[in-house]
Amino acid sequence: MSDPAQAVRVCILAGDRTADDPLCRAQGVPGKALVRVGDAPLLGHVLKAIQAWPRRGDIVLVAHKTPPFERVVDELDQLRARVVWREPAERLYDSIRNAFADQPAGQRGLIVSGDHALLKPAWLEQVYQGLCAGAEMTVALAWHKTVMAQFPSSRRTHYRFADGAVCGGNVFGCQMPQLMKVLDIWQRMESERKKPWKVLSLLGVRQVARYLAGQLTVTEAFSSLSSKTGVAVAPILIDDGEVAVDVDSMADLQLVERAMAQRMSTDQSGQASTC
Repeated sequence: MSDPAQAVRVCILAGDRTADDPLCRAQGVPGKALVRVGDAPLLGHVLKAIQAWPRRGDIVLVAHKTPPFERVVDELDQLRARVVWREPAERLYDSIRNAFADQPAGQRGLIVSGDHALLKPAWLEQVYQGLCAGAEMTVALAWHKTVMAQFPSSRRTHYRFADGAVCGGNVFGCQMPQLMKVLDIWQRMESERKKPWKVLSLLGVRQVARYLAGQLTVTEAFSSLSSKTGVAVAPILIDDGEVAVDVDSMADLQLVERAMAQRMSTDQSGQASTC
């Protein structure tokens, strides 16, 4: 484990957005993060990845503190004492604010979603290193072509820039107090995350026109966002299509199951080759 003074708080967003999610109905669970894939609920896989990241400090779990959620946390003895519970606020904006409200200036943190079952410690490190390099907020992305190469039958929301289309990665890095400055616009972007045109409209008419003309690059888009918010926001391109796969549907769940099976097969092959 890293020096406690340098430990990074990780916020997991596991509150339900809808009261009647089809995945929850199919498995008879009270929250999407509790939907099982492989040998554990989605949230369990997320917690295991965070546990394996050496820099992790406290874990703020934005979820209802009920027995089903508590059981998932209790299965990981090393993390149980590190988890701080926060009840989901009505708005995502307020859930994130509550998760980091007591963090001092200069402190860094990460935000992940509770349904990102394929989460890897390496992605957390890459997003964190972006903060160390001078960014005040970092956003994980993957090139759409990378995602399609790994998951050719998948349909992922993406943005077509001059230097290539990108997909969101559901991992964010943030620094205090700059995070608080961008929560308003971040909330708008999150609420419109399945509508690329509305997200891009936040950058202004001129940049949308350049985007439509195929002239706007990823770097230029984030530079514009930085100017809009007054905070240095940096894209972190991760060379792994799995970073763009969270679980919003039954098709996503099946995709994650296959990816996990492939991981296990690869791990076993690697272990056999070293014997």
